[in-house]
Amino acid sequence: MAFFTKILGQSWLGGVYKVDKPLFFILTLFFSGTVGFNLLKLQITPFFLWGMYSLKVPETATYPYLELIYDHGHVLNLRHTWNEPQKTYLYGPLGRYVYDKADASADPFTIYMETVWRKKHPRFAGLTQGLTMTQNELDRYPSWLRSYVSTVTGTPVDEVTVLQKRVSFDASGAPVEVSSDTVLHIDHP
Repeated sequence: MAFFTKILGQSWLGGVYKVDKPLFFILTLFFSGTVGFNLLKLQITPFFLWGMYSLKVPETATYPYLELIYDHGHVLNLRHTWNEPQKTYLYGPLGRYVYDKADASADPFTIYMETVWRKKHPRFAGLTQGLTMTQNELDRYPSWLRSYVSTVTGTPVDEVTVLQKRVSFDASGAPVEVSSDTVLHIDHP
């Protein structure tokens, strides 16, 4: 027990204990609850399972990705870095736009918000404004995308084409393009 007390006394948590005992007990309770709920595999706010994003990606016959081409044949190729906000800011909304344009009525988040959450919490329905896509926002997205591509490339961009490609992998592991469909084409007005 003395060994544990010595280690705790030299740790950050031990410093918290010396300065603020109620805060120490709250933090200890939170840490213990997090570990306990993870062992029980029970997700309840504010305790989230650590493994909720650790499922294996299932193998499929083909894998989709989006390719962005601007100004008649220049492929937008964002360099890999460990800090990729440009790629996230570009392809996250772009994937969402393509999904919503295909069938905006099938958006699981919008369906949940309208059929479950707002009915369950009618007094807080106003807080959900802006969380779901409107048709007006979908219509404005292409001009924003062209402007953002101009910012990323550092040159004025007049034309943007987005292709949704599907690839499979042959026996040696090399990618083989299966299909390529144009999902968005933007010309400068």
